[in-house]
Amino acid sequence: MEVDKGSSIEWFAVQVQPKHESITAAHLQYKGYESYVPLYVPRREPKHGRAGNRLRPVFPGYVFCRFCLEDGAAIRSGGGVVTTAGVVRIIGVGRTPVPIPNEEIEAIQRILGSGLPADPVPYLRVGQKVQINAGPLRGIVGIIQSAADHHLIVSIELLQRSLTVVIDREWINPIPLISEAMALSRSNKW
Repeated sequence: MEVDKGSSIEWFAVQVQPKHESITAAHLQYKGYESYVPLYVPRREPKHGRAGNRLRPVFPGYVFCRFCLEDGAAIRSGGGVVTTAGVVRIIGVGRTPVPIPNEEIEAIQRILGSGLPADPVPYLRVGQKVQINAGPLRGIVGIIQSAADHHLIVSIELLQRSLTVVIDREWINPIPLISEAMALSRSNKW
């Protein structure tokens, strides 16, 4: 793909149909785009009893693709990203794609290429509500106090008192904010 020398090629997250990450990435590469599907080998055996050495996408449902946003025709035309088989939409704000910093993609590539064990974990923000979905505290809803230390706060609002506990991060299931859920349901597709 030819790009104007003044333009910059950036990484974008492309949402794809479920379980179509690799094939969609191949279609994008065929069209001349650089694409990347981060893969990992799960350290734990899956619950369904399947073999554990199968490569899995770190971000299921997403492919990273490099293109020049200034070349709008490359996004929308017949040879473009959104017309590629398997592509649902380009992630962004409203109808404007938002690039991913090169440093974040490079960090993912370095981590996965290091040979160190790495597993995806839910993205957690301090102050976010979560529900514990495993272990002896299953079913409890609380607020993340510290994402790094796996601290969960359970509060009794009426008493204005709280209890903190350190838990296994894999037990946590983030509860999306109502505003986030509404935004996802209203989001426009390209």
